[in-house]
Amino acid sequence: MNIKDNLKIVVIGIVAILLVTIIVIVLPKPTLKNKNDNNNNNPNNIQTNDEEYVSNEELIIDNIDFGKLFYDAEKLYASFTSYGTFKTSGTFVFDKESNNNYYLVTDTKYDTLDKIRNELNKYFTSSIVDNLLKAKVENYLLYKEIDGKLYRFGGYAGQYGYTNRENNLSVRKISDEKFIIHDKIVFGADTSMEKEGTYEHDYAIQKEGDNYKFVNFELPATFYENVIEEKS
Repeated sequence: MNIKDNLKIVVIGIVAILLVTIIVIVLPKPTLKNKNDNNNNNPNNIQTNDEEYVSNEELIIDNIDFGKLFYDAEKLYASFTSYGTFKTSGTFVFDKESNNNYYLVTDTKYDTLDKIRNELNKYFTSSIVDNLLKAKVENYLLYKEIDGKLYRFGGYAGQYGYTNRENNLSVRKISDEKFIIHDKIVFGADTSMEKEGTYEHDYAIQKEGDNYKFVNFELPATFYENVIEEKS
């Protein structure tokens, strides 16, 4: 083999190496998935009642969409129960008083108690707002600020399913400032339900300033206990 042939082999080898290098750089690299991905290490990263709201003309009175008002209030209220939560991360602090982890709230719309209060004030009267902000789990505050950041009691959200009910709403105008939302709640669409049934409940709404606020509120899903009692 002469020098010319050797040079050809060297050149071909160099070109092959360059091609392999380019392919490695250009092709997307595989991502190694940790077993704790998807926030499995965070028991509170659960958002309930996330179905998309569809407007219903029958629930719009005086240009106020009472269906949307109810949907937003229900979702917000649920964040103070075991049915839901504001978005949190896996970052937590251990609370010695409760002997439990508190998880960091990461939703910037609700990452301080003042922000939460301001949002609650749009939907509920002051007595409901005050009670929600005092919500406790095992005698310990559900939400608490630690070193200027908001945390939620760990392991409380998502204890119950929230898709086991269907709201059937109607709205009645009492006056320019008072309205009633009637909810016929149907349980049993979820095959995991032990008993089927319906429950009806009225929600009173009072206009305060520019906001229409609920004077009374309970999560529709919680009335399933009433259905169980009636069927027993």
